[in-house]
Amino acid sequence: MKKTFSYTIDRANAGRRLDQFLASRLSGEVSRTALQRVIKKEGVLVNSQKSFEAKQLLKEGDSVEIHLEEAKSKKIMGEKIPLRVIYEDEDLLAIDKPVGMVVHPGAGTRQGTLVHALLGLEKELSDLGGQERPGIVHRLDKETSGILLIAKNNNAHHKLSSQLASRTIQKEYLAVVEGVVEYVQGQIREPLGRDPRHRTRMAVRRDDQAREALTEYEVIERFRYSTFLKLHPVTGRTHQIRVHLKHIGHPVLGDALYGRKEAASRLALHAAKITLDQPTSKKRFTLEASLPEDFKDILEKERSR
Repeated sequence: MKKTFSYTIDRANAGRRLDQFLASRLSGEVSRTALQRVIKKEGVLVNSQKSFEAKQLLKEGDSVEIHLEEAKSKKIMGEKIPLRVIYEDEDLLAIDKPVGMVVHPGAGTRQGTLVHALLGLEKELSDLGGQERPGIVHRLDKETSGILLIAKNNNAHHKLSSQLASRTIQKEYLAVVEGVVEYVQGQIREPLGRDPRHRTRMAVRRDDQAREALTEYEVIERFRYSTFLKLHPVTGRTHQIRVHLKHIGHPVLGDALYGRKEAASRLALHAAKITLDQPTSKKRFTLEASLPEDFKDILEKERSR
């Protein structure tokens, strides 16, 4: 049995290759290699015409449709895992995700994820993301704590995804980074793409594999060997904040992938605040997640060094 996925290309994705766009949308459904094979052998409908060219560049307003064999997977069972709910209404949940929790099942992680915990709440959730991503609108890295939005119905999911794509959802992160950051405020505008040498990592790139990325930062407090920062990711690329901070010579403390794991007891990155429009009423409001105790411990340690 085949499953159909349909998309309309927005401004943020204009200029991307067909295979890159689909890979970003279907990461939980099919591998990139298998996706390229599907395009080459079966074709993907772009504006109702079959395209067999993975490198085809997409334009704003293009329609894209792909048919995939539905994977046979075991039903995910909910687990009674405690979750801190920051906010809830008829359309959405806001969860304060703890450090160390994976958002959704994947290779090597088949239990104990946020998805298992959400299903354990026995609430109605959007099914746009499929069985393995019920209600999941965006993600946080396993090592990052803080606010995560969950859609309770498909309409809310569409509206929240649209806000993310148009960048009207504003996110604020807090981080402790290695070294003393020189400027009180600044921007890091560097394109990002998959690291060609390490496929689990992202990197600053300047080729057709890269996507625009912008992070704004502000110094909250300087220590002798580190700096406490407030960060606003204007775009939402994978590992964006971590890669951008590494690029300017100030990796996040405790970052095993882009810095030094031994520099802190955990990744010193926390999604502290998010501002959005309520999907139905369109009323703008802000949600906050206070700093976890282990993050506060890092701050106290850095102050005393």
